Amino acid sequence: MRKPVNKEDVAAAVAALRAEDKKATSEAVKERINDMTGGEKEGSQPTITRLLAEVLNERYKEHANTWGRVFAVLNKATGKDMSPGVTNNVAGHPGLYLSQIMNQAIRSGISRSPLDRRLDEIMGQLPPEAPGERYSDEQQSSFWLGYYHERKKMNQEEEKAEPAAPKAAKTRQAHKTGG
Repeated sequence: MRKPVNKEDVAAAVAALRAEDKKATSEAVKERINDMTGGEKEGSQPTITRLLAEVLNERYKEHANTWGRVFAVLNKATGKDMSPGVTNNVAGHPGLYLSQIMNQAIRSGISRSPLDRRLDEIMGQLPPEAPGERYSDEQQSSFWLGYYHERKKMNQEEEKAEPAAPKAAKTRQAHKTGG
């Protein structure tokens, strides 16, 4: 009698497929497990699909903060703040919105901006696939912290880069207007 497939088998199959630059579909994972175990393990397609979702979701759990940073940069690149509703949806399921917001950033000229390099550095920390599962409350919290900290960092860098003369003029204007 063959043994049932477990999460560790699925994780090993995913790693092997990725090492060969192959996509980790449930069919490919099932085939790879069969190859790796010599047919000693078995699992139904629904079981493998469920275990694959668990493995991939665990992998992305640690990246929620980084996804928050990505969307902060993309938001800045579009030149306008996303509405709270859109931002909440993005925090819950960033994989669904990446293409849409990336296209907005491209149309806004991110490729000619210093933000392009920043985005490249941040996205280089992520796995090659966007998260497919909806984020848990804990992951959404991590997303928001990454979003907040990246926005704060970008704002501080902008303030440092602002020439001293315009700052002095703004200060004088604020004093004249009582602000």
